[in-house]
Amino acid sequence: MQKMEVRIMAGKKKDTFSFPFNPTEYTESITNSYKDDKLVGLKNAIDQFTSAKEGDLSLNLLFDTTDKGIDVRKELSFLDRISRIDKDLHAPPPCQFIWGSLIFYGVVSEYSRKFTYFYSSGIPARANVTLKLKRYKSTEEVEKENELHSSDVTKVHQIREGESLFYLAYKHYQDPTAWRKLARDNSIDDPLNIELGSMVRIAPKDK
Repeated sequence: MQKMEVRIMAGKKKDTFSFPFNPTEYTESITNSYKDDKLVGLKNAIDQFTSAKEGDLSLNLLFDTTDKGIDVRKELSFLDRISRIDKDLHAPPPCQFIWGSLIFYGVVSEYSRKFTYFYSSGIPARANVTLKLKRYKSTEEVEKENELHSSDVTKVHQIREGESLFYLAYKHYQDPTAWRKLARDNSIDDPLNIELGSMVRIAPKDK
């Protein structure tokens, strides 16, 4: 059975782990989002492309330590680690998952384990694990992919720590009061409560 390799790419301690992995199937997808815009004088709405989201990845894993006679939770310690918040990042660390031709760069969005077999002492020896991974891209990658050279085309910006709509309005429009336009364009009800990592569409000021 070929092993899946997991590389922690950022955070307090970068490391590499591997575990046996032989899935029958896995699924990846791309989701494109559109917004209906109605123009004066036209009856039908025009679908305007707003963003693209590459698919997440879900894995079902089996861990069995009956041949070793040890606690199966020891084999799960690295999954526990990448599922928890890294003190330096204030979020779970981004990892690279490699299995054959599959290379997935993401973070753990959901992690659950179900123990199905125990030694006579009550120590678990077998576990079924569900691991859901959310595709991850650095701020630089997101901005590079959405880099638009024309001043009359909408840009996309990922909210970083310490940023606000007021800051973005000043940076892109040289007018901090234009935060209302950003809030309206992105259907943001509370400009003071924006989740870190959120994507904000920044249209030209005259649009």
